[in-house]
Amino acid sequence: MRRKTFGLITFCLLSIAAFSSQVDSTNLRKVNFSDDRTVSLEKAQVKIEAEIQRVDELNKTRFVDLYIWIGIFVALVTGGFVLITINANSTAKKQAIEELEKLKGTIDGLEAKTISIQAQLNEAQTTLQIFESLKKKENE
Repeated sequence: MRRKTFGLITFCLLSIAAFSSQVDSTNLRKVNFSDDRTVSLEKAQVKIEAEIQRVDELNKTRFVDLYIWIGIFVALVTGGFVLITINANSTAKKQAIEELEKLKGTIDGLEAKTISIQAQLNEAQTTLQIFESLKKKENE
């Protein structure tokens, strides 16, 4: 899966770079030799060197364009990962806060029940003491 994704991304980047700086056929300079073929060897060599230099500059331009597109792509992917991470962290934080609020509500409910049970226990102990004191009076 990773190889397919990497291959697809590489293909897309190379295609973008190739299409962004295509050379028109009108821009190509052709070496024109005279009809009588009397062009000196030095002039032909100068023209060939100039053409080689022009092609080298075109290749450099293509690579610069490719590097720019790769940089943009990497920046976008990195930004996407950062946004996903931030979103995941904020979602996890919200869920943790909700769970803490639920637990706090449960604890508050348990405290109320505990207070109620303690009141009933105190009432039962008071009633028991009253019965014990009545029982002692009857025995006397």
